[in-house]
Amino acid sequence: MSRSPATIAVVVALAFAGLWTPVIGTHPDEAWYLSVSAEMQGTGAWLTPTIEGEPAFFKPPLLYWLHRVAFAVFGVSLFGARVISALSVIALAAVVAALARRFKGDPVVAFAVTGTSFGAFRFGHVAMMDVPMTLALAGLALCIVDCVERGEGRKLLLAGVCASAATMLKGPVGLVLSTAIGGGYLIVRGKAWLKSRYLVGAGLVFVGLTAPWFLSQWLEYPDTFIEKFLTQEHLGKINAQWRLGDELTLLGFIAAVMAPWVLLVVSGFKQRPWSSPERLLPTLIWASVLVVYSLPASKQIHYAVPCVIAGALVVATSEPERWSVRMTGAILALGAVGGLVVLFGVPSVAAVLVASAFALGAVGLWGGRVVRGAAAVGAGIAFAYELLIPSLVPPYVPDTLTTLKGRVVIEEGYGGVYWLASARRVHRTWAADDALGLGDAVIMSPARWSRQNQENLEVVLRWPRIRSRLSSTDLSIAWQAHSVDTLTEEMLLVVKRR
Repeated sequence: MSRSPATIAVVVALAFAGLWTPVIGTHPDEAWYLSVSAEMQGTGAWLTPTIEGEPAFFKPPLLYWLHRVAFAVFGVSLFGARVISALSVIALAAVVAALARRFKGDPVVAFAVTGTSFGAFRFGHVAMMDVPMTLALAGLALCIVDCVERGEGRKLLLAGVCASAATMLKGPVGLVLSTAIGGGYLIVRGKAWLKSRYLVGAGLVFVGLTAPWFLSQWLEYPDTFIEKFLTQEHLGKINAQWRLGDELTLLGFIAAVMAPWVLLVVSGFKQRPWSSPERLLPTLIWASVLVVYSLPASKQIHYAVPCVIAGALVVATSEPERWSVRMTGAILALGAVGGLVVLFGVPSVAAVLVASAFALGAVGLWGGRVVRGAAAVGAGIAFAYELLIPSLVPPYVPDTLTTLKGRVVIEEGYGGVYWLASARRVHRTWAADDALGLGDAVIMSPARWSRQNQENLEVVLRWPRIRSRLSSTDLSIAWQAHSVDTLTEEMLLVVKRR
């Protein structure tokens, strides 16, 4: 790693770029988790996640605990919450680099490809569980590999810690993925360790770290915990009907999180047998994600984030064929040219910096230099996150909201992003009419306003907000229109007329 400090610097810069602003993109789930973390911080609670004082069993509390530690250092802010995901990206890149070294691959390539993969930098910029869980899975994989390939049995105890972390982040899904990946590797390459006392110890470590929280919440909220956490959030999401279209969507997401390095992964994977250590582990990760996330009725791209590990390992342990690096370079070159065309006339040096970085990445890849190409791509994305997007997209939270007197509530969604971005408490309400009757100011969409009884009400503030979910069609329309207006939705602040 010491031979490429610039690559490390680029990945670190990309991980932290734009964390302070929601205009680079948020996610509906992020609003939930931020609401929980900020409320737990405000009430001093550690065990029970809550929203407006009610138990909120979306996920176990490890991410909320990490947010509270970050709040103590950086303050209760959007940056303070998101910094956990950013640090997880950097640590993930380092762990994948260590795995590549174990497999006699190039650790610098692994570090660069991991940090610049779409799944890592996109979900490393939101306060969600996926990148931290992916880090836990990578740590578990490293421990299992060291046990099987190096005979370091004690590492299984650390694998138990990692499995606990994955479970305390995502719930049963973390446990299932940990078991599938770690257990699969042991079954194929290390059957002798299945009878080891260290594996028993790993199980005890896992139970000792994980069981106390689950038991405490079940004992304190027996009906609510079973209904909300187990039934609604996990078992209730299982779809009994298998659909080919859903699986193809999930396969597309798996490819997307490895972008822009997918072609390098395809060309590199076939160079070694799947049963070799450096191909077995990626295969287990891909298969585990595909099977486990085939169960939920809805398919989300962040489910596939662990596949970043697999893609980076394949690229780092192979010599991608010339066609794959040149085609990837050509795609980046087209992106650079297209970006200059779309951004022509934008009064910002950032536009030129972003396009130039992608062009340099294309040149590097065309010459077969994966690390140089990845570093340039990472720099381009960092410029976009820190400089370009904030200069083009309207503020997510208007300044007026930060100084408004009285209580502000939001009905559609959760107010976590508003809360941390405006540095003021934004409450969640389940009934806008009741909130308006109490004299609260209510944040709502025009669609909700049109259904509202508007007598004695008035809109005191309107502002455009970047939508939390953007499809490829939305981006295409904005591209053709040379405007980000199509990516925004209008928000209203409504009060009772005095």
